Amino acid sequence: MPGHSQETLDTARTYAAELSLKMSGCDIPSDVAQLAQFIVSLIAKMPNPIPASVTFGYETAIADVASKVVGLPLCRWLSGRASGSVAVNALLPSDIEALRRVVPDFNRRGYTTYKIKVGTGHAADDIALLRAAREELGNQVRIRIDANRAWDFDTALHVLKDLSVFDIEYVEEPLRSFDLHRLGELHNRSTVAIAIDETVVDRTVWNACIRTDGVVAAVVKPTVIGGLTECIRLIGHVASIGKKAVITTCFESAVGTAACLHMAAAQSEALLPSGLDTLRFLSDTLCDFTFAVERGEVTVPQTPGLGIEPRVINGC
Repeated sequence: MPGHSQETLDTARTYAAELSLKMSGCDIPSDVAQLAQFIVSLIAKMPNPIPASVTFGYETAIADVASKVVGLPLCRWLSGRASGSVAVNALLPSDIEALRRVVPDFNRRGYTTYKIKVGTGHAADDIALLRAAREELGNQVRIRIDANRAWDFDTALHVLKDLSVFDIEYVEEPLRSFDLHRLGELHNRSTVAIAIDETVVDRTVWNACIRTDGVVAAVVKPTVIGGLTECIRLIGHVASIGKKAVITTCFESAVGTAACLHMAAAQSEALLPSGLDTLRFLSDTLCDFTFAVERGEVTVPQTPGLGIEPRVINGC
C-alpha cells in the first residue's frame, strides 16, 4: 500500500510469482515447527530478500491449507491453547469533534482499550485531544498513544509530562531513531510506559530497546516482520523477558486481518489488546467477513483454516 509499504504492488507480484515456482511439488507442513522450517528453506532458495508482506501472504496461504487438511481452525493449529476470542483496541480519530461522534458507538461495542495518534501538530493539540478523550471515555478504560517517532528527546519529555495526567497505558515509538538509546531515561523522567514498533526493522536495536526498563511492550505486525512464525518467535522472546506484545494490522484485507486474529488467539496469554480495527477504513475487504466487536472482543472463526473465503474478483 502506498505510504505504508516499502515495496510496490508490482514488486510484490514479481516475488509472489517466483515463490510459486519454488513451491511446486512441496509437501504441506503438518505443524507450526515444520511451517517455520518450510518458510526458511523457501526464502533460502530466492536470489534476493523477499518483501515481508509477500512472506506473510504466502505463509498465511500455506497455514490456511495445512489447518484445513487436519480440520482445525488456524488458531488451534498454531496452538492447542488458543482462545475463542481476542481483545482489541479501538483507533480513535485525532480530531476532537470526530472523536466525540464515534465514542458512543465504541462504547456500545464494549471497548476497554483505545489508541490515539499524537505528535502530528502542536503539543497543546495533543493535550486537548487527550483531555477530550478522557472526558468522553471516563477513567475506567485504557488509553494508549502512538507518536510514530515524531519527537526528539526534549520534546517527548515535555509532551509526555503534560500527557501523563491522563493515565496513559503506554506511548508507542515516542523518539526519533537518533534518540532511541534514551528510551529508559524518557520513561524515568516522564513516568509514561513505552512500546516499540518501527524499531523492529533493525533487530539489533530492537533487542536492546525491548530490554530497556520502562519499555513494556512490542508491537508485532506480520506484514512488516514477515509472517506468522517469525512473529510467534518474537512474541515468545518478548514474553521470556517479562514483556507483552501487541499484534497489529497494517490495513490488510480481511484475509490478512483474519490471519492476525488467529495468531492473536493462539498467543493470547502473551498479549495486550490487539490493534486489528482497520477493516472499517477499507472500501472493500475482499471477503464477506464481519469484524464484529462485542464486549471489546472479536470472536475467532472456528471453521477449518482461516474461516473465510476471498471473493472471486475479475476472474481471479
